[in-house]
Amino acid sequence: MVALPKPIPRFLLRLTITTGGSGL
Repeated sequence: MVALPKPIPRFLLRLTITTGGSGL
């Protein structure tokens, strides 16, 4: 998991969860 210097946007976080859930 990459730690960003600033808070991760909700859409980006949700996108990560979606791609991760898809098994990509």
